[in-house]
Amino acid sequence: MKPINLTYLLIALLSLLYCSCDDSNSTINEEVEGDPVTVDLMIAPLSSATTRWTDSNALDSEMMQNWTIVVTDVNDKIESILSSSYTSGVKEEDYVTNVVLTTGNKRFYSFANIALSSITSSTPAVGSTLQLKPTCTAFVNGNIPSDGIPMSNIQTIKVANLQQQTIELRTIRMMAKVTLKLANACALDVKLNSITLNSITAATAQIATLPPATLSKYDIVANYTYTLASPITIAAGTTSANAQNVTCYINESMLSSADTPHYFMLSLNTDQGSKTQELRYALLNWQTFKRNQYSVIPITLDDYKLSIKVVDYPPIGVYPASVTNNSDGSFTCTFSSNGDFEISPTITKYSDGSSVSYVLTGMAARSVPTGFFVTAPTYNSTTKEIIGNIGNSSGTALYELTFNALKTDGTVARTLTYQLYIKR
Repeated sequence: MKPINLTYLLIALLSLLYCSCDDSNSTINEEVEGDPVTVDLMIAPLSSATTRWTDSNALDSEMMQNWTIVVTDVNDKIESILSSSYTSGVKEEDYVTNVVLTTGNKRFYSFANIALSSITSSTPAVGSTLQLKPTCTAFVNGNIPSDGIPMSNIQTIKVANLQQQTIELRTIRMMAKVTLKLANACALDVKLNSITLNSITAATAQIATLPPATLSKYDIVANYTYTLASPITIAAGTTSANAQNVTCYINESMLSSADTPHYFMLSLNTDQGSKTQELRYALLNWQTFKRNQYSVIPITLDDYKLSIKVVDYPPIGVYPASVTNNSDGSFTCTFSSNGDFEISPTITKYSDGSSVSYVLTGMAARSVPTGFFVTAPTYNSTTKEIIGNIGNSSGTALYELTFNALKTDGTVARTLTYQLYIKR
């Protein structure tokens, strides 16, 4: 057996002693909440598939022209306020280095293209409590505000005791973007005089300063209308591949239970050949336009126009039924008495007034008062009449009619949907 080398043994003992001392001092680097640390901040507008603002041709005014970051503790006590304004052009993102904060959970309030004085109840200062209020986007007729689209967001992030931590902040646009892609399936060029989109939250309405998890928050639903500033012409034969684009910016909006019809409504005032002031419309089967959302809506201008004739059999001295073409493109048949009725739809062309063959493919009852009809409306495909028997109760029934307009060879040229109100 070899003798133990005392030199090696001494080295081993000293190594254990060194390791033991190093472990006892490791708590020096443990995080203590409130310690000052240096971080880097990156701020940029949010652009993701979730909110669908993914326009590769976005304008400079859709990006940040200036920004403000307010950092608070979890009780909204302000720890730091940072801001920047670009003197030449705009940026999609900005990077701020060597910002001194304290460790712990922090709230990062990010704003762009909007002054703090517009959204705070009192002047913010380090050490005070941040007090925010709702704001309005203050845009006019679908245009971007002169200072750019307002943006905001709140993120709760833990500031850690790292050598250098980078914190990414994302601002969320407080307006929705809508682009209409206009094709023309008519035989003639169509001149588009005005576009109306409603019910959209009014430009002056108050909306939430910060987005909740759903990225949408509305105060009121008003009948705000976007009107095209000047006419444009969509040439005959314009397809979806080379469609004309019209873009507008709107407050985030949500349909209420009282909205009739229960769709966002797009109305187009057009001229075609010698036909002037044609009202066309489309119902957009959505419930919301969210902030930071980019909605692309394909619209094909067609040559089809629905007309409705109604016949009833009232007693002597009682007014016969009448039909009203409503401003939203729907129809109302008003009856002054009970009894049998026939409603006859016809489809013609805007361009020359010629008749178009069609098939009624759907007649969905959307809202019918109890006991309103003695015999509910049905469609007779032979006579092409909607027939029924209305009772003595007053009220209004709503039906959604879907037609397939047919080409001369019997194939489907276009599917058309209309709202029909039956009123007593």
